[in-house]
Amino acid sequence: SSEAAAPVELPASSALHKAHAYLMERFRSQQREVVYDAFFDRFDDPDALNAAMADLDLGHQRMLAVNIDDWLLCEAEYERRGDWKRGIDWVLSDAKVRLSGAERAYLQALAKAPLRLHEITQVEVGRGFWLRDLHETGAPARFVHEDSGTRNAREGNVIGTRVLEDPADRTLRISGVVYTF
Repeated sequence: SSEAAAPVELPASSALHKAHAYLMERFRSQQREVVYDAFFDRFDDPDALNAAMADLDLGHQRMLAVNIDDWLLCEAEYERRGDWKRGIDWVLSDAKVRLSGAERAYLQALAKAPLRLHEITQVEVGRGFWLRDLHETGAPARFVHEDSGTRNAREGNVIGTRVLEDPADRTLRISGVVYTF
């Protein structure tokens, strides 16, 4: 009998899975407060927030969930014994988190990649796009490898994303999180 090969999990995917599992295990009680008090800080009324969330179609709900997960890992700070760190810094500093070399390298690259606004200056559908960092005056556009995100991207669009250097091949890639404007 022939058995199907198990799908190969990419280092980015497995690293993110392990990081989020760690944060849920160590900081579960803080996560809800962090999401409502910081990520959704513009909503004073929890009922209004829940109504707004319910109005989102499934695709936008999934996009929001990915963005919240990114924010919980890369931006939110958690406290343990009076020490405050970003989630990703807790993950990388705890020897109990079992990461492969590739997973650790990906998380280290992600930890260094700030969430910034970028202008799309050129699109190469199925291959990538040229992004200009709007936080750096006069910065040249850089080519960023991306497949699926190029299908709906248009020259002149502004997106919020993290651009990181892929530790495996040194190419620039987005982290997978995109805020569209």
